[in-house]
Amino acid sequence: MTKMCLRCIISSKERSFCFMPKVSFEKLKSADYRLIAADIDGTLVPFGGQMSEKSIKTIRALSEKGYIFVLATGRPYAGVKGIIESCSLFAKPVIVYNGAEIYVGGKMVYSCVLPPDISEKICAEGRKVDAEIICWVDGKLYAEKESLFLTEYVSISKVAPIIVKDVSVLAESGVTKYLYMVEEERVKPLTKKMREVLPEVNVYSSRKRLIEFVPKECSKAEALKKVCEIVGVDKSRTVALGDGENDIDMLKFAALAVAPENASDEVKCEADIICESADEDGAEKFLRRFLGVGNE
Repeated sequence: MTKMCLRCIISSKERSFCFMPKVSFEKLKSADYRLIAADIDGTLVPFGGQMSEKSIKTIRALSEKGYIFVLATGRPYAGVKGIIESCSLFAKPVIVYNGAEIYVGGKMVYSCVLPPDISEKICAEGRKVDAEIICWVDGKLYAEKESLFLTEYVSISKVAPIIVKDVSVLAESGVTKYLYMVEEERVKPLTKKMREVLPEVNVYSSRKRLIEFVPKECSKAEALKKVCEIVGVDKSRTVALGDGENDIDMLKFAALAVAPENASDEVKCEADIICESADEDGAEKFLRRFLGVGNE
């Protein structure tokens, strides 16, 4: 069911936040939350930017206060190592590849891959729509050619690509995730089309030029559910923050859902709270104001 939001002003000095009608500010402050799962790009970090020192300090303060802070991202593990180190999150669970892998203490504790026949179908459909296709296998990034799209993606993933003639030959190797790289205006209609022709996988639009394909059983919500089991935390004590459509299921799963102002209307409608945008460090401000950590 779509959540209905009620706009209210916390104070004249702060932006307005979106609340569920029956969730009061006092109740949020007194709730016994324990685990916080947060998307990175567009949520904790502005697109193309770096995590602020304030965010790093606040996340560290959360851990010191006993919260379990979980990064939940579409990035590979290699693409989050810097954040893990900066925020002292090495011992905490990390969700990568949109839920296809989970790491704890630097070790993979869960993984799922695309079946070979589905991988081949993803590649075949990508050829039909003239998409640049890249994929991840065992933490390695494979592409068929150098391009501006690829350069932009590598700047986020932090992994140098291996150029191969045809990525479809990797289908038998256990592909974690395929991506189409296309022009920004093609992402939305092509995502819709791929969901129709490839119902066997989860299809997400990601960033401005990416369409991602992961196994059907994999999502941030399913991964968060597994993380809750690993650390022994009930879902009633979870908070999720995210801005993308690949975060929607995670927002629905968590007891408290938070989206930044830069999220789409579709994402915002699933949120209990709308915080300021990623460019304004909205996630950090939410964590500090509502959970009482960090410094002003």
